[in-house]
Parts: sequence; structure tokens; C-alpha cells
Amino acid sequence: MVTKNREFYFTTRQFSNNRNYVDGVLVGESSTKPFVAWPKLSSRTGINNPKWRSLIKSGGSATSPMSGFDVRQLEDKPFTSVFTSSYKLGDHQYYSEGWNNGNSSIGCQTPGHVGGTSLTVAENQASSRTLANVRAEHTKFQGIVSLGELSETLRLLRHPFKGVDKWVSGYLRDLKSSKSFKQLAVKRTKSSRKSFLTMASDLWLEVAFGVRPLLNDVADLTGALLHNSYGVSRTMVVGTGNSTTASDGTQIEGSVAGGILRASWQNRTTRMIRYKAALDSSSSVHEKGISRLQDALGFNLESFVPSVYNLIPFSFLVDYFSNLGDVIEAGTTNQQAVKWVLRTDRLETVRTGVLAPVQTNFGDVNTVVSFSSEGGSFVTVNRTVDRSSVSSVPLPDFQVNLPGSPMKYANMLALLKSNEDNLLKRIRF
Repeated sequence: MVTKNREFYFTTRQFSNNRNYVDGVLVGESSTKPFVAWPKLSSRTGINNPKWRSLIKSGGSATSPMSGFDVRQLEDKPFTSVFTSSYKLGDHQYYSEGWNNGNSSIGCQTPGHVGGTSLTVAENQASSRTLANVRAEHTKFQGIVSLGELSETLRLLRHPFKGVDKWVSGYLRDLKSSKSFKQLAVKRTKSSRKSFLTMASDLWLEVAFGVRPLLNDVADLTGALLHNSYGVSRTMVVGTGNSTTASDGTQIEGSVAGGILRASWQNRTTRMIRYKAALDSSSSVHEKGISRLQDALGFNLESFVPSVYNLIPFSFLVDYFSNLGDVIEAGTTNQQAVKWVLRTDRLETVRTGVLAPVQTNFGDVNTVVSFSSEGGSFVTVNRTVDRSSVSSVPLPDFQVNLPGSPMKYANMLALLKSNEDNLLKRIRF
């Protein structure tokens, strides 16, 4: 094991200057130039790999295990403020000016990691996405699912947007039979407006679960046929998962000429898990010919169980609130072509803050004041990394969660509205 350390410094500089004049003559001046150095250390421990060229050539992993930590300043913009005041007393004119410039010590301190990130969430996301990419490399088209949904697909092609057609036909029929727009308004009652909402919900569902999947299937089928003819034997897949939490905002105040300096910041911590897997299908079960074409089209034993699950009505709702679908797919993914896997665990905290000079001295009826300023900002990153080799991509654990995408909530609302009448009939006594 070899350890490399790097020592360096972050610096805090605060400059201030105040001058006083009487009848245009400088009568007093004071200035401060405090300077503080903050010692920092970055470290990395790993194993030298002098044979990395031959490993890459043979398809092996040339990346060795490594662990380390680092702190960096991505941004350190100083603030500036200028304050002047002028007044007349007797026969004399008094004038003073104050100038402040500098950065903040908050941006020079190493931000601590915020508690609350979930290793399980990040791990599950990373392993699920990596195994999904492994599967996608040799299964380009979900053939069993497409056959199971064939009747619905044909119905969509023969009668596209049936709900819209029915609602428009009803509207035109009422319009034709009405002698005035007032009579039309009477016919288009509340129930008609309700049917419009139902039609809109049906249209949304038809696009979300019919048209878009159909277009994706066409693209996947094309990709499967191309993969069967021109697919590469070696490739790399990556899957990443994240869990993020943030601290409450913090604010402190200092003094500047004619006002205060307000420093505000927040820490945001992200736990990131990343798997990188090398695939070599040249000597695996995925050979060219009929067998490879079956795999590419999804007609294999590996795809059977996930396909049956996907064909269960409303199984997508289960996936909205859990990762059951990912667990089933990951558990049936063939990792025979996976030659090596690297796992990276990174814990990163980013402190983002601003420096805002604010005027508090506004003078009086006898004093004329002015205040001008330009705010500052800082971004500091504290990062810990651990990289290691693992024998295979692990299976994700089952977990329950809330739908995170607004699109999922929209799909559920459309589904609820579309089936509103049936649901009401079932709950009536």
C-alpha cells in the first residue's frame, strides 16, 4: 500500500480602511489587514499497478483499490462595500469614508458531513441500474411482454384515442341538435364536463401507457436486430445511486463601515455508490445465431419471471411504492458475462454560501450618506472516496418508498379519474 499526502492552505483576508476629512483635509486614517491561514490535508492510499497496460489489453481491470479524502474550494469570491457620510457643522464641512473587502472564514473551514444519507438507498439504486444495464446489453427487446400486450397494442392501432373520438362525436351531436348556444349549454351539463375530465384522463393514460411504450418497443426491436448482427463482444456498463440530505440554513453577522456583513450558508451531503462492470460475451452463452437473437428479443428463461410480473395488472403501481420490480429483474439477471466489477463509495459534502453587505446607517436630516456593495460567495467541498473490487454486482434489498417523480403522481390521478365510476359503484352499500 502506498499513501500520498498533500498539505496546503486556505486563506482568509479581511481589509478595511477608514478616512476622515475636515474641509477637504485628511485628519485621520485607520486600516486593518488581518490574514489567517487554514492548514488542510488531502490523502490517498492505494496499490501501484505497473502491469496496467497488459491488463487492459487482456480485458482485465487495471484499476486498483484506493481510499482517500480531499477538501477543495471551488469558489471564493470576496465581498466589497463602500460607505461615505458628509455633514456641515458651523463653518466646517466633515466627510468620512469607509471601505471593506475580503472573504469569509466560513468558506475556509472544512464542512462536516450531514447525517441522514441512506447507504441502502444508494446501494439499491446502483446495483439495480447496473444489473439493468447488464441485462440490456444482451436483451434489447422485451418479447414476452410485447406478446402479452399484443391485443391491447392492436386495439390501440385500430382505434387510436377512442375516448377523444367519443367525446368529440357527442359534442358535435349536441351542437347539431341545438337551436342556440344557450340550449347547447343546457345539454352540456355537469355530467358532460365530468365526461370531459374522464376523456382527458383516458387520453393521458393512452399516451403514457400505450403510445410511448409502443414507440419505445419499435426502437428496442430495431436495436435488438442490429445487436444480433453487429453487437460487440466486450463492453462496459455503469450504474450509480445517490442519497442526499441537507442541513438547515445558517446565518451570522459581522460589522462593516455603515452596515453589517451577513454570511449565510448551507451544507448538502450526498452518498454516491457506483458500480462499473466489464462484460465479455465472446465466450459466454450469448453467441451469434439463433441463441443470440432469442436473447436479444427477450425470448429466454432469464426474461420469463420479470415478464410475467410486468404483465400483472397494475404492477407498475407496486413499483411506484417499492423496488419489487427491480429486485425481481436483478435476481434473474445472468452475470455470466461479467468479468470484473469495481465499486466506488463516495461521501461528499458541499458548503454553499453568500456574503451580503447590508446598510444600517442611513444618516439623518443633516447627514448625507451613501452605501454601495458587491456580494461575495464561497463553495467548499469535503469528499471521502473508497474504491474496491467485488466479485459480482450484488442484488438490491427490498425497500418501500414514495413515488419521487411528478409524472408518477399524474399517472395515478389520471388512473383514479378514469376509473372513478367503477370505484364509486364498488364502495356503495
